[in-house]
Formats: sequence, structure tokens, C-alpha cells
Amino acid sequence: MMSMTGLALVLVLCAAQAPPSVDPPESLAPVDMRLRAEIDKGTQGIARLIVRAKKDQLAAVEEAAVKLGAEVLSRHAFISSVSIKLDMEHLRALRRHPGVASISIDGPVEPMKEKR
Repeated sequence: MMSMTGLALVLVLCAAQAPPSVDPPESLAPVDMRLRAEIDKGTQGIARLIVRAKKDQLAAVEEAAVKLGAEVLSRHAFISSVSIKLDMEHLRALRRHPGVASISIDGPVEPMKEKR
């Protein structure tokens, strides 16, 4: 039978041999399907985007986008969003911003077909 001191020593040694903690996965704001396709293709260059901010974060998100080199096209406070032009190389950094709720391509919207 092991003494309490021996057991404590074994526990300390086991803890010292534990693997280092793994960093949590990077938290990125979601993107729409069209933007996901462009990311997956490795599209480069300037993209027109709509960035939706979390509650009370629109100003912070807009400021972060500008710091990344974005050109602000219009602000949509009523839907907590901003339309921007941003180089795709900075998209990941913008997605990391904690105030960003989602990002989508700013482009023509196709009407849904009616079911008959």
C-alpha cells in the first residue's frame, strides 16, 4: 500500500508530464456561401462585402475595417451593418474581430422562384 506522501509525489510527477494545453480553435465570424466559395478558391483582390455587427458593435467593427484598409461604402445602422470594399488578404483578420456577427458578399440578390 502506498503512503499519502508517495501518492502525492506520483500525482505531481504525472502532472509535470502532462502534454501542454492546446489552444482553442480560432474563432471566426461566419460567412455566406458565396463568400465561402471565394475563400475556398483562393480569390484575391478587392471584394465588396456587407459586415453585420453584433449589438452595439457597429462603430468598433467599422473602425477595425478601416484600420485594415477598407473603404466604407455605406452604413446601415438599422440592420447594424456596413458595406465595405476590402482586400481579401485582410478578410480573416476582420472575421477575428469579436464584434463581427457575419460577413457576406455585397452583390446582386437573385429573387427566389415561386413554388407552384
